[in-house]
This record gives sequence, structure tokens and C-alpha cells, in this order.
Amino acid sequence: MAGLAAAVVLDAEEAQYWLWSQHLDWGYATKPPGIAWEIAATTSLFGNTEFGVRFGAIILGILLPLAVYHLARSCGTQENSACLAALLFAFTPVGIAASLFATTDAGYVLFWILAFALFCKSLRDGKEPNYPLMGFYVLCGALFKWTVYLFWPLLGVLLLLYPGQYSWRFWLAIAISLLGLLPSLYWNIDHGWSTFKHVGEQSFQFQTSLLAFGGAQIVLLTLPLVIAWLIALREELTPPLRACSLAALIPLTLYLAASVFLRLNGNWCVFALPPIFVLVAWYLVERLQRPLAWTLAILAFTVISFIGVWTVHPPRSDWRTIAMRLFNEGYNPSRHFLFSDRYQTASLLSFYGPVQQQAYVLPLKPRRTNQFDYWPPMDEQLAGRTGFFVGDYRSVEEREQVATELKKYFQTVEHQSDDAAIPREKQLFILKCSGYNPNRKQTRFAANLDTLDQIALVNYVLFLGVYDANPAEAGLGNGPTCTYPVDVHYLEPFGSFF
Repeated sequence: MAGLAAAVVLDAEEAQYWLWSQHLDWGYATKPPGIAWEIAATTSLFGNTEFGVRFGAIILGILLPLAVYHLARSCGTQENSACLAALLFAFTPVGIAASLFATTDAGYVLFWILAFALFCKSLRDGKEPNYPLMGFYVLCGALFKWTVYLFWPLLGVLLLLYPGQYSWRFWLAIAISLLGLLPSLYWNIDHGWSTFKHVGEQSFQFQTSLLAFGGAQIVLLTLPLVIAWLIALREELTPPLRACSLAALIPLTLYLAASVFLRLNGNWCVFALPPIFVLVAWYLVERLQRPLAWTLAILAFTVISFIGVWTVHPPRSDWRTIAMRLFNEGYNPSRHFLFSDRYQTASLLSFYGPVQQQAYVLPLKPRRTNQFDYWPPMDEQLAGRTGFFVGDYRSVEEREQVATELKKYFQTVEHQSDDAAIPREKQLFILKCSGYNPNRKQTRFAANLDTLDQIALVNYVLFLGVYDANPAEAGLGNGPTCTYPVDVHYLEPFGSFF
């Protein structure tokens, strides 16, 4: 896994998290600070390399199977069952992905498992759970992803079924866990509550995703494991194992139902998957007593899944050559700047660029708020300078459209030569943009509309093909922003607002 971590090019989200780690803070536009802190720690040891960025994921990839083993033993399963649960988790797609990619999921899922194991252990022993420790585990998970707070309503349902495990310390545990919000609260107070609004916006996007979400769960678990789990649900279960079955079944059922109406990403319910491994391992070892055939089938489907993913989405290689291509085109870090039009590309450009310095983002179309909105933009300090634009568009038409848009900001925009080893339709492309002139005022509009006048203003601008953003510059209050440059003459009918 360490070899793959060093060999595979970073994903755009990983590059963004690395960039966050270069600007340590108490919070960020879309996530709590845990992943940035993790990467800052690991890159301080191993440098700003793929391995350095992902070393934390490798450690979590070791700890997660151990946590699954601990959960299985807390449920009262045999040693062999617990070992098989850990093995299956480590060598199925969900475990492999957690140990290979630096994401926010691995951190919060680890602490979710540890918190849930305390409840299962209490059912096994007939004692009250260690609620303060449970709250501390959820607190730690919240530093990575707030999804961990769904642990409490799920536990509330289980306490209705097992009321003997309830005590007033349940509420103490919740109070302790809420301390995990403090770093993000501190950051969001001065940044328009961006993280909270991002979570709200992402949670309610009305677009069906049933097939994609359901298919993702099957890929993460493998089809044989899903079948074994459904069979195991029919068995007579002990209270801890019954809690494990419900801890997976309730969230997955609710998420699948929601995916009929909402756009849900496949990883959003990953916290529900570890208990499935415990139940399946128990069934294969202690009930069916034929674990080998099923284990081989599960591992075979894991191999098939990765071959399929590798075939459909092969690892990219063009980012490893972008620094040399930029140098060949005349880029000089001391005189020129790098930029793109999307935060994903700009993040990767910052990591794989010639000197690993932060690239700029010049948005050319509407997009959601991201961390670049809170960092220095392309403004007057770059006026007259030459910038190298790196884009990631596959079609020639999209590239020409980008070049046309950039000509509004630069005196000249030159297409640079392409790398003949990579088809033009699938490679990064470079535009040399000379004489930057921020001649169009990059005004940003209110995202938190409170009056009909503000609504009319933004509707008018949307009609003209532009978008809303930072209300502070428009004198409309504070809030998260979504930048988009606007010709000043568009604002003349609303001069009283500016």
C-alpha cells in the first residue's frame, strides 16, 4: 500500500487538503480542520510528496481493520471471527481506499467504530456504556467530518430497543462531542458560516442518485459480501450482533430512500459498512463454518472491481510532467504566476507545479464557494504580469471557449504546444496569458438574501449570465461567497446598492 501511495497521482481533493495544510487554520470553507492537521503532520516528516500526503491514510488503513477487530470482539465473537472481519475489511475496496487516499472519511469512521464498540461491549457485559469516552471519540471524529454526529440519533434508536443501557450520561456524551465543533465555529464566525452553509447546500441537491449510490455500496463491499450479509440477517442474533445489524441496516435504508430524490455521493454512508463485516465474519465462521470459499469469492470481486475502475479511470500521468512542460514553455517562477479556473485544477497545479507554490483561481463560470475565496485573489498586484493558465478540459471546443474568456483579462492569450505523447483530447493544456489587466470589476453578490430588492438584483445578474458571491463588498452583509467577474455596466440599474 505504501508503494501505491507513492506511485499514484494525487486526487484533486487530496491536493486541496494538502494546500490547506500549507495554510493551517481552525477551519476551512467546506470541511473541519482535521484532515489538514493530519497532512501537515505527515508532510513535516516525509516532505511534500504523494507518500507524505498519504502517510496518515496508511496509518489509518492499519488502525481501521484493528478497530473492526475490536468491534467484533466487543460483540462477543470468537477470535477467528474477529480476525476474519478485520481481514475482509482490509482487503475489500472500502478498506483499500481508506488506506490509499487521504480523505476525511477514514478519520471519522475510525472514531465512529470505537464509539460504537463501547455500546456493543456494554450490551455484551450488561453494563452501562462508558459515555464520556464515547463522547470523546465522537469529538475526535468531528474534527474530520461532521457526519459522525449521526451517531447520536442512531444510538438513540438503539437505546429505545435496549433501554437498560440508557443513563443521563448519554447527554453528557453528546455535550462532550459538541466540543469538536469549536475549532470550526471559531473559524466560521469570521468567514460567514461558510462550512455550515456548504454542508446544508450539499445535503439538499434534488437529483435522483439511487442507482449510483446503491451501486457504490456494492462496489465498496463486493457483491458476495452483500449477499452473505443479507443471509446473516436471517439468523438469530445476540444483542450486540443485532445492534451491529441495525447500525448498518437503518442508515443504509434511509440513505437509499433519500437517494431516490437527492444526489448522494457513494461515500456518504460509509460509517454504516464496518458493522457489516463483523456480522458476515461471525456468520461465515460460527454459523456456516465455511469461511474460505466465501472469503476467496469476496477477494476475487475486489480484484475485479479494481481492474474495472483502473480500466474505466486509469491513473493520470500528465500531472507528473506539467512542471517540465511549463519550464519548456518559458515559465519563470520569479516573474510569472500560475492560475486556473477551478479549485481542483489549481490545487493540483499548486502541488505538481515547478516550485509547489499556491496557484490562483480566476473563475470563468458559476461555481460553489471554496477555500480559494478566502485567500488572496488575482487583483491589481498582478496587473501587467504574465500568467500561465493550466486547464483540464478534454474537448477542443471547451478549450477555445476558455481562451476566449481569458482574452477579456489579458492583452494576449497564446496556445502552447501540446505533448505529443498524450492525445490532445485527454491532456492538460497550457495558455500563456500576457499583460494581466483586471479591467472587469470582480464584484460579488449576496448569498444570504434578506430582501426582495436583493433577490431582484441577483435574478437580474443571473439573467445576464453571471452569479452571486461575497455580499461584504456589495454592502449587503456577511456570508460565504461564490465569485464571478461581472462587467461594471451590468450593475448600473442597481447603483444604489453599491
